[in-house]
Amino acid sequence: MRQALVVFGILFLSALAHSAIIYVPDDHPTIQGAIDASQFGDTVIVRPGTYVENIDFSGKPVTVQSEQGAEVTIIDGQNPSDPTKGSVVTFASQETALSKLEGFTLINGTGSLDPLIGLYWGGGIFCYKSSPWIAECIIKNNVAEDPANQDGLGGGIGCIDCGGIIISNAIHNNSAVDGGGIVCIVHTGDSPTILNNEIYLNQAESGGAIRTDDASPLIVGNLIHSNSAEWGGGIDMDNNSSGTSVMSNLISNNNATTGGGGIGIGDCSPNVENNIIVGNTSQIVGGAVACSASNVVLENNTIVGNAAVNSGGALSADETSDVTVVNSVLWDNSAPSGPEIYIGNWASSTSSVTVSHCDVDGGQSLVHVSSGCTLNWGAGNIDDDPLFADGANDDYHLTWSSPCRDVGDNNAVTTSMDYEGNPRTALGTVDMGADEYYYSLYYMGDVVPGSTFTIKVVGYPTAPITLAFSSALANFPLNTPHGDLWLQWPPAWSGPIGSVPGNGVLDFTATAPAGWIAGDIKYLQALVGPWGASLTRLTDPAALIVE
Repeated sequence: MRQALVVFGILFLSALAHSAIIYVPDDHPTIQGAIDASQFGDTVIVRPGTYVENIDFSGKPVTVQSEQGAEVTIIDGQNPSDPTKGSVVTFASQETALSKLEGFTLINGTGSLDPLIGLYWGGGIFCYKSSPWIAECIIKNNVAEDPANQDGLGGGIGCIDCGGIIISNAIHNNSAVDGGGIVCIVHTGDSPTILNNEIYLNQAESGGAIRTDDASPLIVGNLIHSNSAEWGGGIDMDNNSSGTSVMSNLISNNNATTGGGGIGIGDCSPNVENNIIVGNTSQIVGGAVACSASNVVLENNTIVGNAAVNSGGALSADETSDVTVVNSVLWDNSAPSGPEIYIGNWASSTSSVTVSHCDVDGGQSLVHVSSGCTLNWGAGNIDDDPLFADGANDDYHLTWSSPCRDVGDNNAVTTSMDYEGNPRTALGTVDMGADEYYYSLYYMGDVVPGSTFTIKVVGYPTAPITLAFSSALANFPLNTPHGDLWLQWPPAWSGPIGSVPGNGVLDFTATAPAGWIAGDIKYLQALVGPWGASLTRLTDPAALIVE
């Protein structure tokens, strides 16, 4: 066995030593030609341009990346004459994470025929029994459809028994019957990680942005907005997708014509926590979340300003669902029946909802409980304005005076971080909502050279704020009595910018220097409080992205 491992190691190192860089169109006129000519560990670099082709990694453990980014490097599927080759990119030969696609715009794909059940999948990317790395792509204007009946799955990406990483992509204006942006279905394989993508303006009958079916993907840190579907305008989790984790996403302004404007949950028990779910709508039930025949725990979510035309502005639970809502904020949601929560008995079924340690607008008065159903109104619930930093402008940070601070249930906490990655029990007791009160530094608006933008610091009232600015972060932070100092020192500038007012949020107007260049990243960090005081802390650094 040891000898076999030694031989494998020699072969592996040998392959790496001989890895090559292949340029398109310099060395090969097409991307597919470069992939076909590549060997283990090679990198295919594609010059800017539009390439009208459909590419298949064919099991090759190689990296295919653009030279100058997705905006200027386009792969156009262009509705090819062979409908079985209609996906722009295919991973269907047991590719692993060593097969990487980075930095392309993928357009005009129509999907590929699944050999297992005979449906068309993945207009932009078809992934079958593989686990590739897909990063920094723009996946738009694709459809998944059978040429005979328009029935297909995964307009942007279709994943069948697939793992892998889908990270930092823009996925928009795609369509399919299920999963306008992404569909994940598992028969015998794995599920992917869907991380830090922006998924918007996609359409489907179920799952406008994402649909999971008997799958368990990790859906974390995504911006999911402005998608539409009949069920699950943003996300639809169905058919035993009980291992799915939906965490730390911003789910906003999605629409469902039947149920689940933000999230639709059917016949499964997913994990839903640390999400901000705002401004979603449903034409019937569940403006934010609709649960059908499911057992669900909604933990540390901020659910604000959602609406249903019929019932359950924030949450509807029906068809024998059992839903627990804990450490969450349900505020300013609307519906004729159960503006905050609707517990239904459709088809003579019974459902129950347990609410504890939550801030619920209107308390029990805005909860509708149908005959035969149950509301368990637990300990620690309040009905007070959560005092967000600036809810009118979608800033849902808690402030020092928020009644949601330090009043949650620590026993219900299952993760160590909040929506932004700050410590979940920063001051000893968990807060209500997706945001854990923590000294925070962030900015609002676009950072455009020569224009102004707003820097915000959340801290305790009267705390003096010292801001520092640098062009880079240190490789290792400098540990101080008030936390880690991440900025490369000395900074380009540092100085006082004022004190936190009574509302707990300091607004500071700054002007981006005219000499800054679009695409640059600048870093800020602030000291909240005077040096040496017990309440003084350093914020995490903020990255300013120059537009």
